[in-house]
Amino acid sequence: MVIRSYALGKVSAFSAWELARGDGAVVCVVDTGVDYTHPDLAPNMWVNPGEVPGNGIDDDENGFVDDIHGINSRTETGDPMDVAKHGTHVAGIVAARANNWIFGAGVAPMAKIMACK
Repeated sequence: MVIRSYALGKVSAFSAWELARGDGAVVCVVDTGVDYTHPDLAPNMWVNPGEVPGNGIDDDENGFVDDIHGINSRTETGDPMDVAKHGTHVAGIVAARANNWIFGAGVAPMAKIMACK
């Protein structure tokens, strides 16, 4: 059960959830990165189907090695880990997992997050 939060109520999220919760959607958060290990976000992180995690090879030949959850355009790597926390906050507003009693819920708690830093 999701606690009826003020913010989710203001954007009519509870009514919207009767129709959809973001299932099948991928939302790209272009910001300071995303902490893809965050317990409210980890289950909803997009996974690049063309990459093999940790093998040090650009399997999908897109110019980024091991870009499992997105990219870091500043360092030109496949690691979009957030150190400033703003992008993680934004990702949580979009797709924090609901009903897990960790923090809150995003407006689309079943959507996947692709991180681009």
